[in-house]
Amino acid sequence: MAIRSKRLQRERIVDTGQKQRHGGESKAYRKEWELAVKYFDGRCCYCGEVMEKPTKDHIKPLSDGGALTRKMLCPAVEVVIPAKEDKEMLSWYKKPDFFETYRLKKIEDYLRFVASLEIEEECELVVT
Repeated sequence: MAIRSKRLQRERIVDTGQKQRHGGESKAYRKEWELAVKYFDGRCCYCGEVMEKPTKDHIKPLSDGGALTRKMLCPAVEVVIPAKEDKEMLSWYKKPDFFETYRLKKIEDYLRFVASLEIEEECELVVT
C-alpha cells in the first residue's frame, strides 16, 4: 500500500531562462496550474484557442515586478506570448483582433478568485 504525501511539491521549471529569473523553482504549484487550465476550459485565456501545451503567461511582466505565482499566471497558447512580450496585460490585450470583452472579464474573475484562495499545504483543491 503506497502512502501519498499531502505536501505539495514545487514544479520544476524546464526553461533555462525561467530558471535564471526564478531561482530554478516556481511558486505556482502543479495542482494550482491545473486549476488555471481547467478554469479556462483548456483554452488560451486571451484568444480562446484550444491549447495542446498550455504556456504560463505573466499577467504582470517580470520586468515590471511580476512573479511566477498562481496570482499572476494565466494559461495561453505559445504563439500569443511573443506578441505580448513585456507589455502590461490590459493595455496589450485590447489591441489584437482576437480581443473579446467576455474573455477579459473571465481573466479578471479568475485573478480575483485565485487571490481569494487560502491554500494550505495539507489541502487538496477539487474542481467540480
